[in-house]
Amino acid sequence: MQTVGPVLIAVTLVGAMQWYVLTVPPRPPLSKAQPEWTATTGLPNASILSGGKRCSAWVGTRYQCGERPWEWAGAYIGSVQSEGVSDKRVCTWIHPRQGGANQITYRKVSAASRVSGYIGLLDSARNGAHISATLKINGNRVWNVRMTDEYRGWHTFDIKAPRASLGPMNISIELTTPNPAWRHVCFQLTVDKLSASSHGETL
Repeated sequence: MQTVGPVLIAVTLVGAMQWYVLTVPPRPPLSKAQPEWTATTGLPNASILSGGKRCSAWVGTRYQCGERPWEWAGAYIGSVQSEGVSDKRVCTWIHPRQGGANQITYRKVSAASRVSGYIGLLDSARNGAHISATLKINGNRVWNVRMTDEYRGWHTFDIKAPRASLGPMNISIELTTPNPAWRHVCFQLTVDKLSASSHGETL
């Protein structure tokens, strides 16, 4: 039997039970129709800051960003309850850390007409502080969302790429929170490739 979704372990610390995501992430299922570019497929070439420090080089399926089991970045299957039903989606896991910026940057992404995606606090996240996510293209903020335990779910976006993005783009997602404890965040980005006939058009 194959289990899909986060795998959790219980650890008792001073009489209190805590749950942590295991170090081995579930593998996303293969799809016959893959988009031109996604955040998960682009991960091996990404640059990642976690708590203001650069994560280790890409090894196998992820980056290691700290010593704790959940401090990594890589492909995941995130689960968010929606009307009593578990909505599982392929996404990129990154757990924020204290000490500085928490950001994933994808450089020289092919020219695009649109950038779409989703982000959410996963079901495994216990009560904690609010967390905000900011999407930037070529350093300019194009979308942001504030997530709380009361305002969960997959938050989606579909953005027309800026006119200046007719060439390769730098795309980044930055997370900010006053306290990163239990902020289990997962996101996905999809880029619609700009057709050759669109290069002379005004977006």
